Amino acid sequence: MLLSPEIEKAALSGRCIWRTFNTGMTDSYTIPVPAGSYIILKQIIAYPYLQPQKEVDPPNSQFIYQLVIAEEGSNNELVYVIRNNYTDINLGAGRDPFLTPGEPHQIETWGIFKKNVIIDIGQAIAINAAVFGPQVNINNDANERRGGLGYGNVPITPTVNLDGVTTFYPSGQKRQFSDVGIPYAGNVQDRLRYKFDTVTTITPPAGIEEVAAFQVPLITFGYWEFKGAYKDAY
Repeated sequence: MLLSPEIEKAALSGRCIWRTFNTGMTDSYTIPVPAGSYIILKQIIAYPYLQPQKEVDPPNSQFIYQLVIAEEGSNNELVYVIRNNYTDINLGAGRDPFLTPGEPHQIETWGIFKKNVIIDIGQAIAINAAVFGPQVNINNDANERRGGLGYGNVPITPTVNLDGVTTFYPSGQKRQFSDVGIPYAGNVQDRLRYKFDTVTTITPPAGIEEVAAFQVPLITFGYWEFKGAYKDAY
């Protein structure tokens, strides 16, 4: 983790302190920010997990989850979409194989929060349930790079319907496609983000301990907690 000269100076003078916040198990958490203080979130260590209804062999769905970090009562937020890796363990004849998650995801980040930090986590929908639009060419008006530097006249997928309602435009709003039947209108978005609903919720673990221990989220947040209001610091 990189440490800026300003933070190092503040730490040595006692104006800020490094803290960790460990949480998990369920869907939503809160990092408390003391009144009259603020925090700078710097590090996230997220341990992969596999929900019990997704733990099948071979795996077939929902190994992607979304982590949203937002300031209470504010639009200030960070959104991470993370894909788990896993290991298929075979216990031998007569015993069912089971999956265990791989190494933790360590994310170096930066977020200034002056109020409590609200954290929501949830599963993405099954990828095989999303509807990928037919491949089409990018419109010439989009000024796509030519000569192999861009897709040009090579057909690509313009849209992905994530949940039967929301349409994801990976290429954005202005890189229009030649198919005039693909308007950028309605319930659409140009960045990958999932909505939280009954499908995304974290369900209780099930099964024996060596399996159940890998079925719930486990996350550590690292942050600098500063004494005094943010406006007084700069």
